[in-house]
Amino acid sequence: GGIRVEVQFSESARFFHAPHTERVRPLQPGVSCIPAHLTEFAGTIGALLLSGGRTFLVSCNHVLALNHPAAVGQLVYQPAWIDGGTPADQVGVVTHFDPIELGVINRRDLALAEVFLPDPVNLTPLDFSSPPLEAYRVPDIGEVVFKSGRTTGFTSGLVVEVNALVNVDYPPPIGRISWSGTTRALRMQSGASSLRTFDARSFPWLEVPRETHALHRGGCNPPQR
Repeated sequence: GGIRVEVQFSESARFFHAPHTERVRPLQPGVSCIPAHLTEFAGTIGALLLSGGRTFLVSCNHVLALNHPAAVGQLVYQPAWIDGGTPADQVGVVTHFDPIELGVINRRDLALAEVFLPDPVNLTPLDFSSPPLEAYRVPDIGEVVFKSGRTTGFTSGLVVEVNALVNVDYPPPIGRISWSGTTRALRMQSGASSLRTFDARSFPWLEVPRETHALHRGGCNPPQR
């Protein structure tokens, strides 16, 4: 007489590197970025936010802050050092991040940097033809989503799980973190498919891009069943 529950287990996800590493101006989502002092990592500008006459780039704590209070005030490069960035590529300064807590289940991997470039930004993610709209929703199982990110470029996937609980192994000093509310999709590319958690630093879109999907939190390889 109870509710039937299906439980699926997976190993921890792992980080990997890939395209979208070029210098892009005007600045737009889907490309490489990192704070100036981090020379061995790179992340993605997940979105650009306009608020009160100011412009912010949206990425993740593990990209812009590494969960360290001193991250606020750090300069941000686009592209990252590891992708060929130089001091001439400074685009903004870290202004905020949501702390990641160890030993508990987290829900949001978020950091903001205010953009100080004199020229207007491009709100459209790299590889897309139009910018996101203001409204968004979590996709339904069976819907197709697209994303543009530094790690894997442009990819698409069929949503197979929402509100999933996953573990992600981050670079030191963060370590292994548990996340809830994650969307997982069956990645569709070149006739092959693989289960993956959508890159946290990219901006997944629904198949009909009237609404954008939420910014996610992982930047990782597909969890292994």
